Amino acid sequence: MEIQYNIVTWEPQTPWPIMAQLPQSWQAHLQHHKQEDKRKQAAFGYELLFKMVVKWLGVAPELAVTPAGKPYFLTGDVHFSISHTQGAAMVALAQEPVGVDIEKIRPISAHMMERVAKAQNQEVFFKTWVSREAMGKCLGTGITITGQVDGAGIVATCVRAPQGYMAAIAQKNRSGVS
Repeated sequence: MEIQYNIVTWEPQTPWPIMAQLPQSWQAHLQHHKQEDKRKQAAFGYELLFKMVVKWLGVAPELAVTPAGKPYFLTGDVHFSISHTQGAAMVALAQEPVGVDIEKIRPISAHMMERVAKAQNQEVFFKTWVSREAMGKCLGTGITITGQVDGAGIVATCVRAPQGYMAAIAQKNRSGVS
C-alpha cells in the first residue's frame, strides 16, 4: 500500500495559513481547538492536508468527524491522518487506514518516561510515544493515559523528522506478524 506523507515546520512568527482556501467543513473542524496556538498548529496541518489531497485526488473532499473525534473524508478512497505539535505538522494519505504522530522533543521527567514507556532516555520515550499514538490513530481508538494501545495487526515505523522532532507512521501489518 502506498503511503504519502509530509512534514512542515514553522517559526512562531510565521503568518497563519490562508484559511479561506479550505472547504467550510475543514474550517469548522478547526474551531474545536480552543487555544489559539493549538488552532494555528492544526491550521498548518490542514493546509498541508489540503495541498496533498488536491494533488492526489484533484479535489478536496468534504470533511466529517467520527463520534470519537477522528476526522475523515465523506467521499473518495483516501484515508488520512494528521498530527501537529509545537512548530510542526505531519500528514499522511493512503488507500487504507493510516496513522501518524509527530512530537517536539522536550524534557520529560524520569518518572513519566518509566511510567509511560518503560524508557530510560528521551529518545526511547519519544520513539515509543509517537509509535503508540500513530497506532491509535490508525485504529481510530487513540491511546490511554499510560500510552497503551491495542495495536493487533498494526505496525508503526519511526520516520525521518526535522531536528528536534520524532515522528512515526502506522499501518496494517502486511506480513501478518504483529
